[in-house]
Amino acid sequence: MNLTKVKQIVGDLPYMSLEKAQIMNDFIHKNNITNILELGFYHGVSTCYLAAALEEVEQSSILTIDLLSAKNRQPNIELLLEKCDYLDKVEFYYEPASYNWRLMKLIEENKRKFDLCYLDGGHDWYNTGFAFFLVDKLLQPGGWIIFDDLDWTMEHIEA
Repeated sequence: MNLTKVKQIVGDLPYMSLEKAQIMNDFIHKNNITNILELGFYHGVSTCYLAAALEEVEQSSILTIDLLSAKNRQPNIELLLEKCDYLDKVEFYYEPASYNWRLMKLIEENKRKFDLCYLDGGHDWYNTGFAFFLVDKLLQPGGWIIFDDLDWTMEHIEA
């Protein structure tokens, strides 16, 4: 499935645009990315685009993590992945407090390394800063971390 077909399925759901998906797709192919770790998936839009980018890549994988609250979103990642026919191609986890717990478990298991981490969550020093430290231990030598939302600020949070 190409990015345009994914766009038809995900519509205008937040948070990755088709334009940003194309930038990620080009980056993935230019840098021979095969194993992606995604932190923060919200509805799963970005996950579907990332899966489309890896569709033609043999032995590729995506592991994505978000909060347990993401399970209740309509639609949620499971529904979007199913509609895009990627449900069996993506490993996803819901965590009660932070993706950092799952990262710690991945480090302890010491079974996999990633070429790319797409970090689109946390939005604060505690989660994102610690995630950066943990992700560094999970990246292949020469691996990449791409931070989304660099212009995001706390002032938009309602008390």
